Amino acid sequence: PEEIGNISSLTEIIFGYNNLTGTIPLELSQLQKLEVFELFHNNLSGTLPSFLGNLTSLCRLDISSNDIVGTIPEEVSLISSLYAMNFGTNRMSGKIPHELSQL
Repeated sequence: PEEIGNISSLTEIIFGYNNLTGTIPLELSQLQKLEVFELFHNNLSGTLPSFLGNLTSLCRLDISSNDIVGTIPEEVSLISSLYAMNFGTNRMSGKIPHELSQL
């Protein structure tokens, strides 16, 4: 729901194995304290949003086993606290941004 962006103190979103559909909502860009973002094993589609780079507290990002397309946004490399990422089993293409090697 759109209201999730109003929970400013939220630090974890773990919605694995929930049969979620649609795209990753823009409202999540407001969650500046988010540390764990896991949406694995759903039916999400669309591309990875560039706003993920604004979630500077993010440590773990797992969107594996969905139907995500496109490339990994370079903005993800701006998350210096990120230590674990899983994009496996999607339909993504292109090169992995070189900047991710600097995390």
